[in-house]
Amino acid sequence: MPVCLFLLFFIINIGIVAATSLSHKTPSKDQSDDHLIVIRNHKLIFDIVKQQKISEDIILLDAPEFGKVFINSVDSMTYVPQTDICEKNDSFSYLLKTVDGYDTINVSIEILCETLTILSGFSPNGDGVNDHFTILGVQNFPNNSILIFNKWGEKVYQQNRYENTWAGEKNHGDSLPEEESLYYYVFDNGEGKSYSGYVKIVDQT
Repeated sequence: MPVCLFLLFFIINIGIVAATSLSHKTPSKDQSDDHLIVIRNHKLIFDIVKQQKISEDIILLDAPEFGKVFINSVDSMTYVPQTDICEKNDSFSYLLKTVDGYDTINVSIEILCETLTILSGFSPNGDGVNDHFTILGVQNFPNNSILIFNKWGEKVYQQNRYENTWAGEKNHGDSLPEEESLYYYVFDNGEGKSYSGYVKIVDQT
């Protein structure tokens, strides 16, 4: 074979091999974040970060420092803090396999000392910050219930299994009067203990 034809054949084949290699690259890993709150000496069962595709497998990458994490299934995990540990920030990460590839999920965890922390106010103005009446640690008490009353003692809101969703409206969706900003709550944790106090709605516009 003449030298020039051999070189042309060699260059064409190298180009085909390179193109083939590029077309079979491993999919790049996307990253997502998840934030959890857990109470001292309480375990927390939580769902994995929701993806558009069904998850096929979970691989733990980095273990938490102040607790242990257990994979229950491809849909949920359990975090258990060390005994009597609180006021710590923990973290871990896991690899989520789907039909489209892999996603890396970074999880941050606040370990609170108090069983519940009920915030005294919120501002449902739609800016995405502090828009709902928030009870830190509420997810640890799935059988909870909450009642909200106005200053006249009239019930304006009631919810079983409250999940920090009240944005200052009545149960059927009607808005509360803007001139009234102070409300009284009664929160039952579902384990025999109740909490009550006042919550203020500010900056509704």
